[in-house]
Amino acid sequence: MFTARCPEGLPFTEQTFDYAHMRFLIGALPTSDFQNVVNEMCRVVKPGGWIELAEPGMIINAGIGLQTLWGWLIELGNRRNIDLSGKKRLDGFLREAGLVNISYKEVTFPLGDYAGKVGHLAGKNVLMLVEAVRAPIVALKIASASDYDMMLARAKAELFSQKGSCSAPMRIAIAQRKI
Repeated sequence: MFTARCPEGLPFTEQTFDYAHMRFLIGALPTSDFQNVVNEMCRVVKPGGWIELAEPGMIINAGIGLQTLWGWLIELGNRRNIDLSGKKRLDGFLREAGLVNISYKEVTFPLGDYAGKVGHLAGKNVLMLVEAVRAPIVALKIASASDYDMMLARAKAELFSQKGSCSAPMRIAIAQRKI
């Protein structure tokens, strides 16, 4: 695996790889950079090679704690020019880069103990994310520290309960560089 600051360009010559994959960057890249990153991936993929993008969607059937935290996360993204709903446009980014044979699918992952080990682990990942963004959300006064902590405690109780139906979609889009 190789990581690079794609807005500054990947450190590879043109047409180096048969396959390039990017995931979970919808929450890290400003909206204005996302297309440039896909274009850069296209540059380093050989003709006939493939590019795959995988990005999460909005949480479904969350309790009030997790739903509130997710709303604050979206607001944080908005203030940083990061569009967390951009996964809906993955195929558009691929098309704009001149790629062909575009296809996509959506897979839904359960979040929470109600879904066994997979749900528990996925829920822990979501909690790590919302815990990691506490400081900037509080600093930007999107939520107070006490409100954030209260909603975090509530989200933990929701996810570690045997009740629930919370889930998170993942959209996977794949396309081919023209031969």
